[in-house]
Amino acid sequence: MSQATRLSIATLFACAALPSVAVAQPAREEPRALYEEGRVLARSGDYDEAARRFSAAYLVQPSPLYLQSYAMARQAVNRLGEAARAHRRLLRDHLDAPRDVVERSRRQLEALRAELDLVQVTIDSPTGDDGLLLDGTRVTVHTDGTVMVSPGRHIFALRRGDGVVATSAIDAVAGGASRVTLTPPTSTAEADSMADAELRTEEPSVPISAIDTGAAPPARGPEVWESPWLWIGVGLLVVIGVGIAVGVAVSGEQAYEGSLTPGHLRF
Repeated sequence: MSQATRLSIATLFACAALPSVAVAQPAREEPRALYEEGRVLARSGDYDEAARRFSAAYLVQPSPLYLQSYAMARQAVNRLGEAARAHRRLLRDHLDAPRDVVERSRRQLEALRAELDLVQVTIDSPTGDDGLLLDGTRVTVHTDGTVMVSPGRHIFALRRGDGVVATSAIDAVAGGASRVTLTPPTSTAEADSMADAELRTEEPSVPISAIDTGAAPPARGPEVWESPWLWIGVGLLVVIGVGIAVGVAVSGEQAYEGSLTPGHLRF
């Protein structure tokens, strides 16, 4: 990481106020509080935890300030591919952000390009159900069909429905322009072999699905309506339920008093 980049990251998190990138006061205080916690963590050098706070804030309120803060936090720990993908998302989804925010991400992305591989991803016979995995974690392809990755070995996989149907490994290089083609199998035997495919080449990144990735769709379990035990249970519950219903009618309805907090994202 260049000295200029380190200075930019330190300046971003050290500022007591950032009037030029201020966002409108959110309807809920929660995202701003998460963002402030992230800044404190970043100033203390705990960039991984800071990134988690910024990602949680972005999930609640997709502000370019939170997105850029996440990108800079990932740069600080040399997770350059994740940082670049976040900067690209800002330039794609938040062009109405304050001008200096857009320009900062543009400059950072230009600097990162020389250190990353710009991988062109092609999917044969694509469907609306497709999802792209990078080293076992779902990522979003940019509008030009590319994904920026750090140098080293990476595994791209095509997820379709409940499973992986194609994989391709590359050895990415700094400043490279690699190409990946994912071709779904044409036979049952080929499809079955994908079940044991190795998808990960490195430790999983900070969970950040709302920014960099999307959570993989859960596997579909058996339909509960198909179970004969359901209907046996229904018969028993009808008998028991008569007595319970009387108690509920007397006691009246009680409102739920719990609270929900935003979870960490699995981009």
